[in-house]
Amino acid sequence: MRRLAAWLAILALIFPVAGCRTSPAKSGGVPQVLIAQATEGKVGQVDELLGKVKAVQEVNLLPKISGRIKEINFNLGDRVKAGQVVFTLSVPEIEAEVARAQAGVKQAQAAKAAAETSLAQANFQVEQARAALEQARTALEQAKENFRLAEENYKRGKFLLDQGAIAKATFEQQFETPYINAKANMEQAQSALTRAEAAYQQAVNYRDKVVPAQIRQAQAAEEAAQAALAAAETTLAQAVVVSPIDGYVVARNAEVGELVGPQMPMPVLTIAQLDPILVEIMVPEDKINLVKVGEKLAVRFPALEERVLEGKVKYISPASNPQTKGYTVQIELSNPDLKLKPGMAAVVLLGGEKGLLVPREAVTWRQGEPVVFVLKDKKASPQRVLLGPSDGQWVVVREGIKPGDWVVVTGQDRLGDKGGKVEIAGKWQVSR
Repeated sequence: MRRLAAWLAILALIFPVAGCRTSPAKSGGVPQVLIAQATEGKVGQVDELLGKVKAVQEVNLLPKISGRIKEINFNLGDRVKAGQVVFTLSVPEIEAEVARAQAGVKQAQAAKAAAETSLAQANFQVEQARAALEQARTALEQAKENFRLAEENYKRGKFLLDQGAIAKATFEQQFETPYINAKANMEQAQSALTRAEAAYQQAVNYRDKVVPAQIRQAQAAEEAAQAALAAAETTLAQAVVVSPIDGYVVARNAEVGELVGPQMPMPVLTIAQLDPILVEIMVPEDKINLVKVGEKLAVRFPALEERVLEGKVKYISPASNPQTKGYTVQIELSNPDLKLKPGMAAVVLLGGEKGLLVPREAVTWRQGEPVVFVLKDKKASPQRVLLGPSDGQWVVVREGIKPGDWVVVTGQDRLGDKGGKVEIAGKWQVSR
């Protein structure tokens, strides 16, 4: 049966069905022809699966805080780049909070600076107390030496008094009084040293304990103020909304002056990535093994006059949909002119043999070989070709022409084996 079908296909090419196309009338001896462009496609057993166009990525932009819209920078259809500011809010309460936090930081910094300055003053006081302590120690040593000399002199005078060598008045004036004074001076020097030691220890404690505690407290206050400022600035930054993706504005649901917030039922803006774009289909279980990630598939778009574009399979669901029992497949297509729009219907062609297609009527036979007439500069030239399978309307050309070539579909019967000039009557039209 397969051989019979193959022979029937070849016979169909050799003997076109009469009446399928009417050759255009002559015009001045130059044949009028209809032409068609060789395009990539499939013939054979092809399954058509309905799908929908959808954006590769779509984000709905809502603010994280409430406020009135101050500015919207993009309109419907505008292109947006990732990181661009799309709209901003007016939030005077948060701005005031930021100002208060900034003042708090300045106050805390001033307190910290004062605490650090007090450390320098404490160091100076410690040095003064140390000098006073050294001075008191020196004074005490001198007072002790003076007392020792006065005591020795007192003992000598007492001996002389006891021997009757000097009068009592002389003893009191020259020996006893200096002794008493030297002792009093020594005791005073000892008290001064005790006070100097206490003052020095107090200065050290203030420098090593009190001032560091004050500095730590000031640092903690500054850190708290900085944290409050950072929190306020973070909240204020949320009044500026940026786009996380490259794309186009496909929806705008608010205007300048409107009060918006995170609980809005509709986003302020919707941004969608449209180039590339996706076609999503549901592939039945018995067809899923015909599809592979990275494979190129033909996709037809009824809204674009049945235009057929090539896409690449980007994703195949690892599990079937419980409701449809099919597998989700996404096909990525280039969309530089943005003619493919989310929601459009698409028809994905599975199976068949892929190749360069021309209308079956474009093939004629010369000297027992298949030939198509290729148009260039209003002249049709014969080109021998190697044919593949046909579906009766289209035929695969494996060798001989290239994609984009224009070929003569009707009127080539009036051309000789070497071709010749032609008059283009129009383009051959057929739906696929």
